[in-house]
Amino acid sequence: MRALFLNTLIFQKDLQAKKKRQSELFQTAKALGVSGIEVRREYFFENGSLNWKELKRCGQEAERTGLRVFYSVPEKLFVNGTCSDHLEDYLKEAALLHAECVKLNIGEPGEINETQCEQLERLICNYPVQITIENDQTEENGQLKFVSAALESLKDSLIGYTFDSGNWLWQGIDPFEAARRVGNVATIFI
Repeated sequence: MRALFLNTLIFQKDLQAKKKRQSELFQTAKALGVSGIEVRREYFFENGSLNWKELKRCGQEAERTGLRVFYSVPEKLFVNGTCSDHLEDYLKEAALLHAECVKLNIGEPGEINETQCEQLERLICNYPVQITIENDQTEENGQLKFVSAALESLKDSLIGYTFDSGNWLWQGIDPFEAARRVGNVATIFI
């Protein structure tokens, strides 16, 4: 059986209004019978700062409920052709969450070279987490030609790919066409 995850984005109104915290959604996810939960970085901020206590609470809830955790970070993996200076911060946050995957936007990879891939791999190997990039909803990162080229550049790296059919639709791209072009490199979590 394949894993089914609940994305906390479905509780967007309650999270934005501060009626709920993501740590309170683990029980809801467990009751629904899903395998895991995708928590989102933007909902860990309070008064402009990252709420580390809430990150820890989510990690504790993951252990208590036995749910798997994916961590969605709506930030760029590559900034101006180099790996984001914040990547290790995201990986540390993922460790607190007991996340098995960190999902990022592609960003601006430019020409990805072997040195960049080695730098990424050294960092990734220090954390027990899979990093995936996704096609996002931005004009620059959500086009099939761009995503396909970025994935080709990263094919020999440890970076995975999250195929987001909703984002393809948002861009006006047929998800079936996108699946034919890049679906074969999507990371599969079982």
